[in-house]
Amino acid sequence: MDSKKSELEIIKEHIEKKDSNLKWAPRMEFKNFDLSFYEEFVIRRGDPLVLSSCTSSWKKEKEIFGWEWLRKNFGSTLISVKNNDTFKEHEVSKVSNFMDYLQLPKERRSPKLIAWEVQCPTEWKEIVQTKMESFSSNDVLKDLFSSLRPETFSCSLGADESFIPGHVEILGSLGNNLMVHSDPGAFSLWFVVSSKDRDKAADFWKQKNCISII
Repeated sequence: MDSKKSELEIIKEHIEKKDSNLKWAPRMEFKNFDLSFYEEFVIRRGDPLVLSSCTSSWKKEKEIFGWEWLRKNFGSTLISVKNNDTFKEHEVSKVSNFMDYLQLPKERRSPKLIAWEVQCPTEWKEIVQTKMESFSSNDVLKDLFSSLRPETFSCSLGADESFIPGHVEILGSLGNNLMVHSDPGAFSLWFVVSSKDRDKAADFWKQKNCISII
């Protein structure tokens, strides 16, 4: 491994190899977002799309999505923390305690832990719903009675090299993943399957002796 190359550069090289089955999803700046293109590309064709700089204009909201705000306003909330290698529950912890763990040096974070499907702070949910309202125009779940509507907002908290297992978004909903806070230089990789390849992905999962995700 070339020590001069960043981790992201090494990952890019693997993805861009000629024999790779992976390809980069199309990318668009959020300021150039076009609803008709989104409806055709994502809704009708079922292909993934990356929108860059979604939160760059959220100047007033930056503090609310910050680390200290989360600790002050959500720190006492209990969450289920899982072992990222076995996906079994490791412990029930306060958000503030888990944040302390995430700030430890990498060599001291053992076992590797992650928290996903964490209850989203109401303040975050309201902001995202307002800022990303145009994405919900085709989401049939929002038309259900509130008593029947599943909760589709959740958060993931993790350190570097943590990951979430393969899953399928709730039927009838649009899966939008938004990074609202990270350390400088951090990045997130999402491996997304288009709608037309859904069955192929399910077969691949089964061949690897994994629990079916469909």
